Amino acid sequence: MKTPALSPQKHKPGQAAPRSLASLYAAAPCGSCRLPKREHLCRTRLTDRLFEKSCPDLLTATRFPLRALCRPVPEALLAEGQSRVEVLFSVSKRSFKRAVRRNRAKRQMREAYRLQRRPLLEAAESSGRHYSLAFLWMGKEPLPTAQVARAMGEVLSRLAEKLSGSPRPGAAPEAGAEAPAPAQPAPSGETPPTP
Repeated sequence: MKTPALSPQKHKPGQAAPRSLASLYAAAPCGSCRLPKREHLCRTRLTDRLFEKSCPDLLTATRFPLRALCRPVPEALLAEGQSRVEVLFSVSKRSFKRAVRRNRAKRQMREAYRLQRRPLLEAAESSGRHYSLAFLWMGKEPLPTAQVARAMGEVLSRLAEKLSGSPRPGAAPEAGAEAPAPAQPAPSGETPPTP
């Protein structure tokens, strides 16, 4: 399979060069080169449940132009042979009036997910639960595939961290976590020791 040629894109000095589509193809192991039908979210009950307004167990991650919604599937709704993660891709008519552009955006999201989904699948496997996942396009204009792939990579890594329960490096501690004790002020008249 030939990889499509990418036109050279300019980036600002001091900014990392965008990952090329060819490097994503090279990084994808051959075992994950498909997105089988059993990984598509098709059941209406699960889709309706994913988009319910008030649900405390909903996980979200956003990186322009993508927004991801992820929700655990209850045991009662599991089907035999169901994948750990079932996914759907959606682009609104408000974003793109023409179906050709909507289909291209969905194709870009699908391809980026297919190539970078391994960390999310591993996190879902380690959690022992099944999940429904939706990717929504938030942009109002077409974007290069490399930019969509970068956004998808960041969204998937955030979701994987949320599923595994480990905080991101450099992230602020959660509200329930204990903060380190503040340093005690020096008694009056004394100078604090210097290291």
